Amino acid sequence: MKIKMTRETKKLFKVKRKITPLTILMPFLLLVLLVCAVIYDNSRIVLDEVRFSMPTLPREMDGYTILQISDIRGRQFGADGEALQEALGDKSYDIVVMTGDLVSSDGDATGFLQALEYFAARKKPVYYITGEGDPPVTEVREDGSFGLAPWVQAAQERGAVLLDVPLPLNEGERRLWLMPASTLVLDTESSIASLDARLQDENLSDGTVQSILYRKGRYETFAEAMAQRQQNDLTVMLTHMPCLDTELQSESTSAIFREADLILAGHHVGGQICLPVVGALYVRNDQLPRGGWFPDDRYLTGLNEVNATYQYVSTGLGTLYGPPLNFRLCNPPQISLITLTRQVEA
Repeated sequence: MKIKMTRETKKLFKVKRKITPLTILMPFLLLVLLVCAVIYDNSRIVLDEVRFSMPTLPREMDGYTILQISDIRGRQFGADGEALQEALGDKSYDIVVMTGDLVSSDGDATGFLQALEYFAARKKPVYYITGEGDPPVTEVREDGSFGLAPWVQAAQERGAVLLDVPLPLNEGERRLWLMPASTLVLDTESSIASLDARLQDENLSDGTVQSILYRKGRYETFAEAMAQRQQNDLTVMLTHMPCLDTELQSESTSAIFREADLILAGHHVGGQICLPVVGALYVRNDQLPRGGWFPDDRYLTGLNEVNATYQYVSTGLGTLYGPPLNFRLCNPPQISLITLTRQVEA
């Protein structure tokens, strides 16, 4: 038997939800806290310290320390590099390497040059490679002349070296090489021959001829350096784009990365937007599974083994997107201090 209640009776039993000022204020306070946390995270630079075991490292290089900076993307450090000083404190390091995307999307190199001035003042050698977001390193000017791009010239004036050929970091029977992945050509002879063939074209402008001669010279220098490498030498390879599992990249790219004992990479900025537990939501890399959605952390951050080679990926300093998404979430800007050691870590 159903009892039908009148409207007045229903009102007697209805639970009245009282809206208090606190129920309105709480969501607002949580939003303010989240915004403050994001602002705080994006205003600081964290230092990630890593030790990497190289048992065959020359004894004189045991404890050799590399400071890695990646993906500056327009971030600035202050006229005297105050932000870098705050992050580094009294930490010591032997060299600085920068793994690409150093200039902002609109070509502003201010942050990059501020960092170079900071390290130049401390007499620290800086070696850098470029990323896909950086402007070209050379140019044919309006007057037809050829030369280094202004931002590369400015870096050179501050003592930084564009790493486009292998560089030995020590002398002795076993050497440690710093090597760029982007210009590692497996067949330099064919590349040089191709450039020589192009030079036979009598219709080339003076600027184009100088550009080809510049590239040929770099290939020749590269080949000479590679010829000096011994089988038992060690290699730290700089790449902007991280090494992926073999099935995710071309065979030639995999062959290039096999030259390395340790790979230092950047590019993905840790995914930029991350969530607790879930991690990064998306990165722009079509080679990754799911089109870059919910990517594997091995390609985003830290020291991991990929294709039997160890790779350290820096989450970098900048952001991939413009307003309103030009911030990092649960992923503060980072620089990294990698110490090479002969000691085998447990």
